Amino acid sequence: MAIILLPMKSWVLANPIITAPIIGASRPEQLNDTLKAIEVKLDDNLKQKLDDITAEYRKGDAVR
Repeated sequence: MAIILLPMKSWVLANPIITAPIIGASRPEQLNDTLKAIEVKLDDNLKQKLDDITAEYRKGDAVR
């Protein structure tokens, strides 16, 4: 998995606003890579950056 995808997948999986992440694995190794993201603990600064980057697309989110 590309290094950049792991934290982004981790953010999606850990985000309480996202109730059903779409995994989209078509091969077993893709699913394994996505499942690794569950174990990643995002740094607070990285989480905030990802929140900021995606804020425009999450305008209906409840206050977290």
